[in-house]
Amino acid sequence: MYDLQDLMATRTKGEAIESFLTTRDSVLIALKTEQTEEVLRVLFLKQLYKCPSLEEELAHYQRFLDSDPRKSCDYLLQMVRRTLARRRQDAGRQLHARAFAGDFGQGNLRRLDPMLQFLHQRQSPRCPSPPLPRMLRL
Repeated sequence: MYDLQDLMATRTKGEAIESFLTTRDSVLIALKTEQTEEVLRVLFLKQLYKCPSLEEELAHYQRFLDSDPRKSCDYLLQMVRRTLARRRQDAGRQLHARAFAGDFGQGNLRRLDPMLQFLHQRQSPRCPSPPLPRMLRL
């Protein structure tokens, strides 16, 4: 069981937001006493300010009036998850663009995502198609 002190000790290290969220969620689940929305929001916001990539999103959040219902911990969490999803999508696009532009060259596909390797092999004219199952052979 955790208490408020454990929640306050949960910190983000630079851009490692995902690991911070995982740790924070684990602590929140095991808290002895439920904390108020305001306490959770202030502690969460304090850690998010340490992440430079969230600077623009946090500036937008700060422009909300204090009475605005969007000024909540839930909104912050949605904002962070959207940012992480966008970051993953951008990284995937860059990886695909580099792979299909030929930047990886021969033998360097091991650095790619396994699914991308599979797609590349399936589209390559040098790769034979997989054998048909016995019952489909003529």
